[in-house]
Amino acid sequence: MEKIDVLIIDDSYSKIKFEKPISSITIKKNEFFLIPLVKGIIDCVFSFNFSRKNLSRMYFKNLVNFFSPKIVLGHEMNSRIFLLKEDFPDLITIVYQLNNYYDYYKDIVPEIINERILKKNFECDYLILKNDISKKYLNFIKSKKIVLGSVKNNEIITKNNSKKKYDIMFISTFRRSVSQHKGLNYIAAMDSNDASNSFICDILGEFAKKNKLKIAVALSSLRKEKKGKINIIDELNFFKSNIKKFFYEKNLNSYQLAEKAKIIVNVGSSLGVDLFSRGHKVLFFQPIDFMPADIIEPINKQKKTGEYWYRGCDKEIINKKIKNLLKIKSDSWKKIKNDKLQIYDPNNITLKKIIHNILNRYE
Repeated sequence: MEKIDVLIIDDSYSKIKFEKPISSITIKKNEFFLIPLVKGIIDCVFSFNFSRKNLSRMYFKNLVNFFSPKIVLGHEMNSRIFLLKEDFPDLITIVYQLNNYYDYYKDIVPEIINERILKKNFECDYLILKNDISKKYLNFIKSKKIVLGSVKNNEIITKNNSKKKYDIMFISTFRRSVSQHKGLNYIAAMDSNDASNSFICDILGEFAKKNKLKIAVALSSLRKEKKGKINIIDELNFFKSNIKKFFYEKNLNSYQLAEKAKIIVNVGSSLGVDLFSRGHKVLFFQPIDFMPADIIEPINKQKKTGEYWYRGCDKEIINKKIKNLLKIKSDSWKKIKNDKLQIYDPNNITLKKIIHNILNRYE
């Protein structure tokens, strides 16, 4: 097998691409390579250890040998990347942050990533973080920490659309069917996420009808990673209970749909943070104000309300927030928006420059 520069082990999550002369390969989800597997089995036989854990370790070790990369890139939830230094001390490992972390879970972050790895064994050369606050949750990882935002979000390229088709886009976090009574969502039987979405959408539906506005919903069931896992009919019925008339587009991803909307409304969605980092006008609501682990915790911990967020269920305040954001001009929004939630590095320019510089050392 020809040697490559960068081995990407994130199950194609980031979809990061490199231009020539950098060579790379991404290991996709459930993709296996025969030669590393056979060698891994042989290693298990000779070590007299045929446990599933050891086979996985031997396969991964032989996979890296098979491609002989100079750099391995992956996210923290594929925790095998932290163990590579044991077998390949000279290999450069770059880990990017996938999860969002909060004070509520701060004492168990190592266990969330992998409870079988000792805290002292978390090591990589570079750790790419979404924001500054993440440093305190991931400080146990021995690494050079750089804040560059979400690698997946940075890699997505969209075309800016100055002419907006919709007044509001709501980000769905729907996951499963909910109980209904005569076409209405039965909130008492919902989990907190669905109840919060239903509550906000009920207000949005009334607001849109009163002000003759067009609402689009970025459906969960249409996202590539959710297809086949979420029933689109169940999701549409969920939103029809609250918003009598709304639109969705099957041929656009959520980022492309956002380009067609004047403002974005969401309840605890990481997509909302992605779009906010890109400069979109985004409103973050959390009707259940005592809920821990809020997606915008870096900015709203001290204040329940701000220019683009509100923790609470006062309908008058929520309506006012929506009305005000629709009125805000782009220049004014640029002054309000900040990078505390998440940095945006378009096309991962900075990360790719770091990788390019590392590879230049080998020449």
